[in-house]
Amino acid sequence: MSFYLKLTYFRIVSLFAHLNAIAKLLVTILILGTIFGFWYLNIYQENIGKIMHEQQAIFSIDNEKINLENILEKYANDPSEIKNLNNNIHKLFDEDLKTPEKIIDELLQYAHSTNLKIENFQEKTLSDKQDFCKKKLDFDLVGNFYEVLNFLETISNSCSVIKFNRFTINRLKEGSLKVSFSCSLYCPKD
Repeated sequence: MSFYLKLTYFRIVSLFAHLNAIAKLLVTILILGTIFGFWYLNIYQENIGKIMHEQQAIFSIDNEKINLENILEKYANDPSEIKNLNNNIHKLFDEDLKTPEKIIDELLQYAHSTNLKIENFQEKTLSDKQDFCKKKLDFDLVGNFYEVLNFLETISNSCSVIKFNRFTINRLKEGSLKVSFSCSLYCPKD
């Protein structure tokens, strides 16, 4: 210990020795209060940091939702954008889905999970091509833009799809969107 530190220590001890019991209790409470006060402020700052981080995450999600809404409003009736969407949503189904019936069930589950109302669902004839079973479908969905967008995002991000043959988005009078498409479902033959 340095000389000044020892000197300070001895001064505090001698000062403390000359105090009465009530003064010692008050000094002890003051020291403990200071320690607990700094500890509380540290935890408070950590909690504020967590809250700020969560608010930033919510803000970024809201911004993404607004961006998607703006994109949909801007391009919903643009035929070139619908054609681009048609050209970009081409994927294959999961290997687990071996029959067209399972694929159709998955497609219907996606539609129901987003609260879309299915207006038209017509199954067309099954045709065989090389190593895949092919089933053609006509599909009409009605819902708000966010539900339609979630549905399209879900099927485009799944390993399951669908070759779209015709794809149209129409805005209805009450503000809903109607999405109509014909698609071919492919699955490996057994």
